Amino acid sequence: MVVRHVAVHDGRTFCHPGAPRVAEVTSSALQLSAQHPSASTLVLEAGINDLKFQQSEVLKQDFISLVDRLLDTGKRLIISGPLPPPRYGDVITSRPCG
Repeated sequence: MVVRHVAVHDGRTFCHPGAPRVAEVTSSALQLSAQHPSASTLVLEAGINDLKFQQSEVLKQDFISLVDRLLDTGKRLIISGPLPPPRYGDVITSRPCG
């Protein structure tokens, strides 16, 4: 995970082993937010395991849901999303580019 070594003032880092899918990160982030109400910022990395399903529109909706639900916490959000590996080109998406 890229965010494993990100430091946030007055914060702690929690890592999900195995790079979970966006829906799993949403659930975990909401639980962690509730457990740590004094935290002002959530730093998340999500979606890398969603790429293999080649459903970019579903992934987009999952990210929209993630952001909408986490905005309700009132915390500042920093979200790192997946970048497709160069060897796949645009084959990894569910609809053609361009």
